[in-house]
Amino acid sequence: MEEYNECFEPHSWPAIGSKFIAIITPQGRLILESKPYLSLIRLIEYIGIETVSSFDLKGKDEMPLVSKTRLTLRDYQPASNGWFIYTTMNTKDKIKLIEKLGSLTGQQFICATKLA
Repeated sequence: MEEYNECFEPHSWPAIGSKFIAIITPQGRLILESKPYLSLIRLIEYIGIETVSSFDLKGKDEMPLVSKTRLTLRDYQPASNGWFIYTTMNTKDKIKLIEKLGSLTGQQFICATKLA
């Protein structure tokens, strides 16, 4: 994971996949992974998986966003400490979720994305 103390223009970010989400935290930390779902997982770890779990957020089909059990192989990706994150959503929905997490935690996350 790339981490910077100051923000750079998107054209100077490291070479990554054709789709990405870059997230800047209120403290100035850049969360930028090679795939959008990985950036979402890193943000949830940054906030605190237990904290996010307490919000009882749901994904498609009312599946929990955060789970200690991998409910389906395809929809959940591993995170830290034995947790799994529901990641089967499009990039626009991931950004909406990031905004919602910011609202629920009282933080404003700045997002930049490339969808093509």
